Amino acid sequence: MGHYRPARSRQPVSTAGRRRSSGPFRAGDRRRADARDTQQRQSVRERSNEQQLVLRHRPTWPGAIVLDRQGRLPPGAVGAARSLGMMTGDAGVVSAAHTEHATAAADSAPDGDTPDVMSGVIAQVHQRRAEGRRLLIAGASGEAGRVRPLGADITASGAGWYLLIALSLFAALDEATAYLVTALGPDISSSLGVDASTYAMLATQRQTFVGLTALQFAAIFYKRSQRIMISKNLGFQYGPSLVLGSVVTWVPAMTAVIGSSGAGAAVVYSAHRPMIMDAYPPAVRLRALSFHRGAGVIGAILGPALVAILAGPVGLSWRGVLLVAGVVFLAASLVGLRLREPGYGRHDSDQVATLMRADRSGPQSGREDATELTFWEALRRVWTIRTVRRLLSVWAVLGVAVNPVVTYQGFWLKEQFSLTTSQRATFFAASWLLALPALWYYARRGEKIWQREPARLVRMVAWALVFLAGGLVLAVIPVLWVSLAGFSIVFASEAVAVAALSLVMMSIVRPRARSIAVSLGAIYFGLVGGEGGTILLGDIESRYSAAAAIAALVVPALGAAALLGRSAKSVTGDLDSVVGEILEDEGVRDLALNGRQKAPLLACRGIDFSYDQLQVLFAVDFTVRDGEMLALLGVNGAGKSSLLKVISGLGMPSAGSVRLRGHDITYVDAEKRVSRGITQIPGGRAVFGPLTVAENLRGLGFSLGRDRKRLDAAIDECFEMFPRLAERRNQPALTLSGGEQQMLALSKAFILKPQLLLIDELSLGLAPIVVDRLLDMVRQINAAGTAVVLVEQSISLALSVVDHAYFMEKGQVRFDGSSADLLARDDLLRAVFLGAASQGGNGA
Repeated sequence: MGHYRPARSRQPVSTAGRRRSSGPFRAGDRRRADARDTQQRQSVRERSNEQQLVLRHRPTWPGAIVLDRQGRLPPGAVGAARSLGMMTGDAGVVSAAHTEHATAAADSAPDGDTPDVMSGVIAQVHQRRAEGRRLLIAGASGEAGRVRPLGADITASGAGWYLLIALSLFAALDEATAYLVTALGPDISSSLGVDASTYAMLATQRQTFVGLTALQFAAIFYKRSQRIMISKNLGFQYGPSLVLGSVVTWVPAMTAVIGSSGAGAAVVYSAHRPMIMDAYPPAVRLRALSFHRGAGVIGAILGPALVAILAGPVGLSWRGVLLVAGVVFLAASLVGLRLREPGYGRHDSDQVATLMRADRSGPQSGREDATELTFWEALRRVWTIRTVRRLLSVWAVLGVAVNPVVTYQGFWLKEQFSLTTSQRATFFAASWLLALPALWYYARRGEKIWQREPARLVRMVAWALVFLAGGLVLAVIPVLWVSLAGFSIVFASEAVAVAALSLVMMSIVRPRARSIAVSLGAIYFGLVGGEGGTILLGDIESRYSAAAAIAALVVPALGAAALLGRSAKSVTGDLDSVVGEILEDEGVRDLALNGRQKAPLLACRGIDFSYDQLQVLFAVDFTVRDGEMLALLGVNGAGKSSLLKVISGLGMPSAGSVRLRGHDITYVDAEKRVSRGITQIPGGRAVFGPLTVAENLRGLGFSLGRDRKRLDAAIDECFEMFPRLAERRNQPALTLSGGEQQMLALSKAFILKPQLLLIDELSLGLAPIVVDRLLDMVRQINAAGTAVVLVEQSISLALSVVDHAYFMEKGQVRFDGSSADLLARDDLLRAVFLGAASQGGNGA
């Protein structure tokens, strides 16, 4: 029997016009109501997914019925369970032993009688996702909401204090270097003969180097564990760069000196913070990251303090200050000589993965090293995460608030209060003091909030941005102590936000991709925020004043706070996504290692897909077995072609997974999928019109590389199968008839010999006699061992050549079963006839 899936009320509508909440400005009642609505929507989605799992499974695997979190059947599944003899009582509760029995039954049953083994894996993922999320945010030994002393957690982790202290020292040197140059800004600009705007651009080159090099370092760290070596080398360069800066007399030379320190700052993003995440368990990470950021704050205090001492009582010029500071920094950097690589994901992804392993006592190492994605594919994967994209705009605002504002701070103090170099340096140092108690308070409080409700931590950061905006207003009031209070609030808010945002961004991606996520943050912080903010503020400063330039940042700060408040809702879903990926990967790996049933040729699970804001696929499940030929049916707009795009790699899903023989290819490039055996023939546009028939065939053979003999043999086979193409081998493909163009398109299968062939609208606009000839070719391709997915609107045509069919409507799979069962479904067939009639076509 076929398996009918009731249509959900969800429609593929645009989300662009939906009413948005007011972020951090919500009242308490509104926040609680939003939380209830979010929980209800998530519950409905989970119940719907579980119901689909129940209805997909055949009676030969009765244990596949999935319970909800209370151990009860989802609505609508009670009757199915009762008919399968699964009920343990009238209340609809199923014993947990049945679920374990489900996996065992799937593993031991013959290939021809078992349902899709991936459904069993997904069933386990649904059951263990909540526990996996707890492990990801609280750790194996952590208890949500309970925070032990920092020293006890670090000692228990086995990593010790050394790595955190050494990396924090490098971070302190990085910040001290930046603020030395900032505090000496008016003196250096006068000596080099440049104005405030020009010097601001000069100082911002450090952040330019951060943006230019962070992603390059992330690419290195993604495949090779060289984080420690590069961190040491760049940690040692702060001292020599300051010594060199003390002797330059040329603006481009000073630009190079300031910019070179940006490489060290880039490593703080791309290496330091991911290493802290990998070295320490989840229960201590926010405090460890805050400790690291606090060291940077201390550097921001000590740098100007050193200027105040050396330029004041000692009486050194700016060149003497840089020379002395360079020698001191070089000696301090020697502390990091004994750093060692902590590895990837030991405290989180490895722990989550054990939930899916049959033998949980075996080795756990090497999971994250076995990545199949290239760096650029992993980068694309990170970019698809909605929360990451929203947080990047916040990084940009923080970049504007810290980089150019700090530079203009010195000129504001000089023009408004006529402060000397020593006095300005003292003001700089004092303005960072508030950040230390703010980090201490919010780190401990934020740790509890993160473990209980991750979304609340994001809203806490939104409020920090509101305080930052208020601090900017106070900072430009021409009263010295009020201005000091304003800048103190700005820098304290920035410090808290950086630590919390780093934790969130690195928690919603896989361990190997953490360097990529924070490097994207560095680009937005340094290039978008630093450079863009300098250009913006420089124009305002030249037209009005430094005070106006600083105050102009209030509006973008409040806008980022509102955006961040709305982003809070998606954090839990993104955490569940990364947990689901880990569990699913481990479930498939566990099946393979234990010699259990092999995965199907293609398994798509929970696919969501959108064109910009318009979602067109909703939680689509789709399976193709080896050598199978099936039909994917539905009217125009049902989502058939969109699903093929996701399978072939031309479209990236916003949720769900695509697996080829158990290997996750969801974010693998389209060209790599061709080499792995997936080929698509798009409807009506599968040939290159200006090229001849022979040139088209040779173009298709590009994937065969330099094997000319194999390509020539494949082309000869195509001409043998399609004599009409042989007669027209030197004609442009544009001059061929529609049927001949489809023959040329089908030749792709004879040249590439794919494992899976996706054919979109084979019969579109063709005469019946031509279609019959093409279908004969499709049968021959399938008989040679290639699995075929035939996308058609014409049900009678498709079902004449296949035994298995899927039916889609409004982006959802409504039917999955045999062709005979589909022909008996008058309600679905009526939808096809009515849809075809409204479009002037023939759905039959």
